[in-house]
Amino acid sequence: VVGLGSGTLRPNLSWTAAAGTLSVSAANCSFYNMVFTANFADVTTMFDLTGAADYAAWENCYFTDTSTILNAIDVITAATGADNLYWGNCKWNGASASNDSFFTGVAHDGFYMDNCDIVSTVAQTAVVGLMETSGNVTRCWIKDCHFFSNVDGALHLDFNGAANTGAVSHCWFGSIDTIGAVTAGFDLTGIHVYECYVAGDPDDYGLVGGGTLYNNAA
Repeated sequence: VVGLGSGTLRPNLSWTAAAGTLSVSAANCSFYNMVFTANFADVTTMFDLTGAADYAAWENCYFTDTSTILNAIDVITAATGADNLYWGNCKWNGASASNDSFFTGVAHDGFYMDNCDIVSTVAQTAVVGLMETSGNVTRCWIKDCHFFSNVDGALHLDFNGAANTGAVSHCWFGSIDTIGAVTAGFDLTGIHVYECYVAGDPDDYGLVGGGTLYNNAA
């Protein structure tokens, strides 16, 4: 599905019911240059990927809440078997305390993000990973992305399997967690994280590389 135009002139799909969802139930479906707007209170999930939705992809797409009240709880959910997922040059603006995750899944083989901004601008009522799974993510490659959660104790990447594989590189992570931002924001057992910056407040920054943390206070 290819959208024409740029900025606000791109096609905009609007969710107008809490139970409304766009189900992707076949392989090789992609969305390019589209806007997706949650325009109802607590939309449960905007996109629902079945286990057959291999190679689902979004490129140059913008996902957003309308307001702090008209919002999505989860943007994309995926069942086990939905593999080789891709996001490139995408942005999510989560604007509600009811936001849970941009992506929530189970177990997935092939998981790729490149040059994306995943931002939750309002503190979540319950802290949930911006990207989370309950099982293993294998062949994961996340690079050149920005994650921000406006909450103390933020979880950015929360892959709960014990045998994840892949790498996260050249990414930036921000929150208001001034103490545990570097150590508490990631649960990625098996995935290597390197050349990534983590900030818990405007005056501190950390560099995570090769398993060693370097923290410098301004």
